[in-house]
Amino acid sequence: MMGFGKYKLDKDHNIIPVGDSTDDLIEWALWSENIDNRRVAETMVGPYRISTVFLGIDHSFDDGIPTLFETMVFKDGTPIRFEEKDEFALFTEALLGVDWFIHKRYATWSGAQESHEKIVKQFQAFANDQKPNPSRELEI
Repeated sequence: MMGFGKYKLDKDHNIIPVGDSTDDLIEWALWSENIDNRRVAETMVGPYRISTVFLGIDHSFDDGIPTLFETMVFKDGTPIRFEEKDEFALFTEALLGVDWFIHKRYATWSGAQESHEKIVKQFQAFANDQKPNPSRELEI
């Protein structure tokens, strides 16, 4: 696998594999260090921060197309864990279908952007409604 599954983005958000040389890895590390190179979107809904970023490392675990983007939801700076089980966490558990952190992963910039926007809309609907409704049809 080229570059041990490491990638970066060009200015048009195209995914670029990183080579295996020490110079390539140093360049990748310096590029990755700047969150502005990797941030797809970040939105606040009340105390919840919805953050979508380019990871730079393939999280598909050699299972097909590289999974390089991730959305996570934080409350007061901490990733939401479902052990907390506040009503918003219960709602988002139904929304995102995950069982630990509230997060989703994607293969493309456009897929990450689209899903970020859908998640934000669902959070805003919840914030305006103030009532979790697990029976409400959720589209992500």
